[in-house]
Amino acid sequence: MWPLEGGYHDAVTFNDGAMTQTLELLHGAAGGAGIFGFLPAGVRRRATAAVGRGVRCILAAQIMSRGKLAVWGQQHDVLTLEPVAARNYEPAALSSSESAGLALLLMHLEHPDAGVRRAVDAAIAWFRDAAIQGHTYVRGPQSHLVPAAGAAWLWARFYAIDTGRPIFGDRDRSIHDTVEEISAERRAGYSWYGTAPQAALDAYGEWASGPPKR
Repeated sequence: MWPLEGGYHDAVTFNDGAMTQTLELLHGAAGGAGIFGFLPAGVRRRATAAVGRGVRCILAAQIMSRGKLAVWGQQHDVLTLEPVAARNYEPAALSSSESAGLALLLMHLEHPDAGVRRAVDAAIAWFRDAAIQGHTYVRGPQSHLVPAAGAAWLWARFYAIDTGRPIFGDRDRSIHDTVEEISAERRAGYSWYGTAPQAALDAYGEWASGPPKR
C-alpha cells in the first residue's frame, strides 16, 4: 500500500503466501499459456517485468543467520527489506512455512540465474538443518510435541535469527522458547508447527540435477 501508513500493513508480506501467490499469478500471465492465452503481448511483457522485480526483492530480502544465507521472514520492511514483526504473536524471525513457498516459487522459474540457484540452495540447506525429527505435533489448548519414531519431519513456524532455535509468540508480544509457555488461546489458535518445507525438499532433487542455466 502506498503511501506508507505505518504498522505491519506496509511491509512486504510473504505471510500466508500473499506475495508468493501474486507472483505465481503474474508468472502464469507472463507465459501466456492455458487460461492466460487471451492476454495481449503488452500485458504479458508487463507481467514478465513485474515477476523480475518480485524475484529481485525476494533475493534481496533473504536473511543472513549465524553467518550464512538462510530463509525469509513472514514480513519484511518495505524500505530496508529487513525482517519485521507482524501481529503481536508473529515476531521478526525466520519463517519455515512462508519460506517453503518462496523456495518453490524460485524453483518454478524457467531460467534461474546464479542468484536464484544460490538462494534455493541456501534455503534447502536451512530446511534440512532446522527440521525436527522423531516427533509429531498435537494441536489444541494443550499443544505439544510427542515423541514418535519414524514420524515425518516437522518445522516450527518461527526460528530466532540469532540462534536458529524455535520461538513462539503470544498476544502480549512476549517471546517464548516452547509452545507450552504461551497462552492456551494462542496454543490452539495458530499453526506453530508444520510440514510445508517438505514439498520444497521433495522438489529440490530434480531441480538441482537439471542443467545449469545462464
